[in-house]
Amino acid sequence: MSRYENPYRGMRREPGFPDLWFGRIPGTVVDDTVVCCSYFIDERRRIIVCDIIATLSLPV
Repeated sequence: MSRYENPYRGMRREPGFPDLWFGRIPGTVVDDTVVCCSYFIDERRRIIVCDIIATLSLPV
């Protein structure tokens, strides 16, 4: 799956931040950790900007 195809799939909008999306990266669960990312989507300019990539403990 590519974020170019659908940047919203499997993600959720973060409350209080109009264009910030957060979610797990599919296929990255190892033991009790998962890789997650957050990014801003500027629909008007058609730009996605990565905010952070991190490993987090489950559940997320």
